[in-house]
Amino acid sequence: MSRSFRLLLAALALLLPTMPALALDGPTSPQGVEVRDVVALDLAGQIPAGQGRVLRSRLMTIAPGGHLPVHDNRDRPAVIYFLSGTIVEHREGVAEPIVHTAGSGETETVATIHWWENTGSEPAVLLVTDILRP
Repeated sequence: MSRSFRLLLAALALLLPTMPALALDGPTSPQGVEVRDVVALDLAGQIPAGQGRVLRSRLMTIAPGGHLPVHDNRDRPAVIYFLSGTIVEHREGVAEPIVHTAGSGETETVATIHWWENTGSEPAVLLVTDILRP
């Protein structure tokens, strides 16, 4: 298990007890997910509101049958570019699942509550860039 994935699991374990209950049904822990940090930039001194924020890009691979658990993006907006494979997103307030394929992009606002699953036969690879408070 990669160091990045262990850190993700530790962060989820710390945050889940303090998070409000999410109305969306779905998995509560990740499965078949590998995360690799690509680059990060401390935004302090870069932009006026950057103190305490980091701009980060990661490569995320979700194996066939794998999934990310239900989570929100409160205080962590993101943009995602789908490099390969197919991801099915289940988003609160959206009746039908959203299918993301290679070459498409998506935004996750601070109001986004969702979970992802790879129902395909090949790994899905995503470039995830977000702004977070470490």
